[in-house]
Amino acid sequence: MDPATARSTTRARPAGRPFRLVDVLILTAATGVGLAGARWVYEEILFQEFSLVPAGILLAPAMFAWPVMTAWMAALIPIRLIAPRPPRRRLAAQPGMAAACSTSLVMAFAAVVALVVPLMMSSAWMGLRADLIEARILGIPAAVSLAILSSWTTLALGGRWRPEPSWIDRLGRLLAVALIATGPGVVLVVRDLPYFY
Repeated sequence: MDPATARSTTRARPAGRPFRLVDVLILTAATGVGLAGARWVYEEILFQEFSLVPAGILLAPAMFAWPVMTAWMAALIPIRLIAPRPPRRRLAAQPGMAAACSTSLVMAFAAVVALVVPLMMSSAWMGLRADLIEARILGIPAAVSLAILSSWTTLALGGRWRPEPSWIDRLGRLLAVALIATGPGVVLVVRDLPYFY
């Protein structure tokens, strides 16, 4: 191959964006949000509900880390949109970006439900059903796992699976695999809780 052709081929390859200070700031903010969610999980669920089921004790560390992982997934969206970035069509074909968007959509829907449903219910009803609502919240990891698997299946079957050799897409894929692995385990534990039906 001619040297000039080799240089042009090298330039044509999409280079991953380097890790910057703004990435550190975004991920630090996301970590703070995730740790706030992890604190709620720790205080309200882990030892009050998961301790009721033997398998729940084994799954507790993953459930504690789950809010941080979802916060990082959401943080990958603005990080990926910072220039330089690939065209939108290529962004949509990246499995890490697809997983981040799927996770964020599920979490946004869950947040809306968590805010709207209590407003539509009487305080007496809420008091009687608080345990059931917590059980439903524990089902969110399964919904996230299903959303990620659905988006990845769509990309693969449509022939648009285009992973990028960058730290952003690789981190997204790594977090996605961790979230997928956590979801089914949480479902199995929640299913055995005495008030879940």
